[in-house]
Amino acid sequence: FAASHIHVLRWAMSRKPKKDDSLSQQAREAQRLRDEALAVLQETGCVLGGCAGPLAPHTRVALLHADNCVKAALNKKSGEKEEAWSLGPPLQEPRYCCSAVSICSGKILVVGGFDDMGLPLDSTEIVDLLDGRTSPGPRLLMPRAGCAAVALPLPVKHGKVGSEQSDNNARRKTSKQKAEEAKERDKPFIPWVLVLGGYGPDAAISSEVLDMEAMTSYTGPKLLEPRSCFGATMYDDRRVMIMGGFDNTASLRTTELLDLHTLKPTYVAEPDFNEEVIEDEKIAVEDRPGFQQDSTKIKRDEEAQAAEAGEDDGDDDEEFDGGTEEKPPEEVEEEEALFAEEKPFTGPLIAEDVARARFLPGPSMLECRANFGLVFMPEDEGNKTPARHIVLGGLDERGRRLQTTEWLDVLRIDEEEEEEQEQPQPEVVQQPVQADDMGFGFRGDEEEKPPPVVETESEEEEEPPKKFGFEPGPPLLTARSGLGAVRLSDFILLCAGGVGADGKPTESTEYYSNETGEFRPGPSLGWIGKEREEGKTGGFGFCSAAKMT
Repeated sequence: FAASHIHVLRWAMSRKPKKDDSLSQQAREAQRLRDEALAVLQETGCVLGGCAGPLAPHTRVALLHADNCVKAALNKKSGEKEEAWSLGPPLQEPRYCCSAVSICSGKILVVGGFDDMGLPLDSTEIVDLLDGRTSPGPRLLMPRAGCAAVALPLPVKHGKVGSEQSDNNARRKTSKQKAEEAKERDKPFIPWVLVLGGYGPDAAISSEVLDMEAMTSYTGPKLLEPRSCFGATMYDDRRVMIMGGFDNTASLRTTELLDLHTLKPTYVAEPDFNEEVIEDEKIAVEDRPGFQQDSTKIKRDEEAQAAEAGEDDGDDDEEFDGGTEEKPPEEVEEEEALFAEEKPFTGPLIAEDVARARFLPGPSMLECRANFGLVFMPEDEGNKTPARHIVLGGLDERGRRLQTTEWLDVLRIDEEEEEEQEQPQPEVVQQPVQADDMGFGFRGDEEEKPPPVVETESEEEEEPPKKFGFEPGPPLLTARSGLGAVRLSDFILLCAGGVGADGKPTESTEYYSNETGEFRPGPSLGWIGKEREEGKTGGFGFCSAAKMT
């Protein structure tokens, strides 16, 4: 389904125009087909790379549309067989334990991984599904395998000017300059990519930022713990979250959060104002032979001594303090509201500034996990499910493959702050005390006691605040690790391949839908087309997956 649209697009863009075809008509037709192909890719997942056996990585890139996933599962129940997967352009070099992330319309960046000799790679590849080819990406600063990659919501475009100034500049610009600016605005947004951790010399605790337009790499912030084979995602629109993985000994259950809008200050060396040291240096200089003190310095020192003694040389004018006129409270509130609406962006403006962000500890996972799948599912109002990150399978601290899942709901920062505040105390109601025969509320010589305080619950019960933490999710059909997990649509996610409970690479898949709330068998990741004719066999362990956008 997806491949047919893409092939039609490639044909339309490569064919020679007829004599009666105008260039504008051909361009409109190509753009229409491109938009249709991108619309199809928005519900298409890509599973790439992996290992079919011991030290047997491959270059396979497979595509699956959400409709084909559900349709193939229904046909499998009825006994019908239909190939749901289609092939994309192969990778330039075989790799497994790599990471993949969508960078712009129809393009996927594949980062690092192990080669066929079991050595970590420092190369990246860009898979363009619309053009049907792969090309080299920016080189990493160091080899990395088992790393994680996240597309950041950066860079932020700046340079806005006032309306009057922009109108004046617009009058001076020529039509050619205006056309170039319009072309620049129409360019697709290409994000920076943050690559974290992994196997390799000094790679587990480091990170780097890839500038995809400049095809360069810069040093990123350090992690709190060394990690490899872990998960990373954008928790919300400003924070990166990493979770689980292997450290130097076993799998982890800790997480870390990186706030892209909060950067460490740039420290500048300040002069030392230690008076004793300055005075000693001054004496040492004055004791040198042939030293002559500057006359202007002598006059400046005399003026300073006179000012300390309270003397006035009469040369200086009297200081006038005009005072400051206090503004009415209404004007002060309007100014504060104006500045509050237009808050400047405090995050990194260039890729090098990302290194000034710092990781902080996040909520712990329910289980220690490594080599697991991680998928973000947006809010589904129809099925009343909030936006959440779902963790799937993996290896625990004893090396056992997990069949369990867990998820973390996305909360706003203000919701998290409200949760950290103290819970409201129950209302305190003082109950009257029965008086004795004398009517004083106490008896004889006994000491007076305060009336008892009885705590009663409020009549109106408020809904408990959302918990900023992981919760158990539905179990997988089979225990697996090293799998590729990807969201096909807003309410369907796919778990493909990986290493099964028997320790061998598998070609089975399963999908989860918000409508059913459970996992069901999906279409097999078997070899198709020319791959089958070449006699390729084996499963798809330690593969990667990415969502097409």
